[in-house]
Amino acid sequence: MTHRVRPRVAGFVCLLLLIGMARSSDAYLKTSIEDDAGTLVIGTWDSPPTYYVTAQGVPGVSVAALVSAVQGGFDAWTSVASANISATYGGLTNAFPDQVDHQNVIGFADLSGMPGFEDTLGFTDYLLATDSTSPHFFETDIVLNANFPWSTDPAGVPGRYDLQSIATHEIGHFMGLGHSAIGLVQTRADGSLDVVGKRTVMFPIAFTPGNVSDRVLTPDDVAGISDLYPASTFRTETGSISGTVTENGQGVFGAQIVAMNTRTGALISNFSIDQQGSYVIAGLSPGPYIVRVESLDQLDPSSFFDPAGPAVDTDFGVTYFSGPVVVPAGGNVPNINVTVTAQ
Repeated sequence: MTHRVRPRVAGFVCLLLLIGMARSSDAYLKTSIEDDAGTLVIGTWDSPPTYYVTAQGVPGVSVAALVSAVQGGFDAWTSVASANISATYGGLTNAFPDQVDHQNVIGFADLSGMPGFEDTLGFTDYLLATDSTSPHFFETDIVLNANFPWSTDPAGVPGRYDLQSIATHEIGHFMGLGHSAIGLVQTRADGSLDVVGKRTVMFPIAFTPGNVSDRVLTPDDVAGISDLYPASTFRTETGSISGTVTENGQGVFGAQIVAMNTRTGALISNFSIDQQGSYVIAGLSPGPYIVRVESLDQLDPSSFFDPAGPAVDTDFGVTYFSGPVVVPAGGNVPNINVTVTAQ
């Protein structure tokens, strides 16, 4: 069996590769990797995974509190009614949470000696079996940086990062989701980014210490996990839109497309993911939507796309589709094409 190791990537969370061609049943950034034939294959669990938690706490977080926070993170994803996914807690382990040992291990580790990871709250590594008829995750580990101040208080503690919020984000990667870009950031005097607001747990930058908002999934998160592991009625009860983003007649790679439900205000997004500028947004509740296209000009494109892949176009302004789009249950609205203009 061929197993491929995901290299570590510095940042708030791990970088995930992108799938190729968009289809109505193939939306959202997902974990994928090239197989021996050079084909990108999507990683998912082919059976419910069992995970283990390291028997090591940190100041402010006991081992029992760590287990509870991790379980809370898994509960957020496995309780989504429109998704068919589960996971089992296998108990405590003394294994290091980032080694090939055929265990899915989650826990704290000192990252001060890992260049490029000193400022990382956490990251996710995986092994993907690619030579079977159904490529699947073989092992996935989550490493949480023991050098940050942590808390598990449900109300949050000023100056300490909420462990369950960060764990919930990383578990989204554990299940196979990539990043979403529904959020707003501002640049601090030192050049770092601060989150002003976000509408998805899978945004690549964490809230400031003390904030516990990422314990709760948003419509974008729910649509993503349901698209990966659809429950029996997900495809028939929700719809999708698809189209292209172009500039001067050429496809735009890496544009963010956001669909806003005008009745509920829910935001669900995806990206144009090939040289034709194709995109799909699935998991949309039936109803009217406004479609907006914008660039990743404030965010690091490598948090979303493989740096070795096509260049991400960030030189265009916010553009809207010409009118409202009414999404039917169980159907796709095609040709929601948007032309953007360079700034």
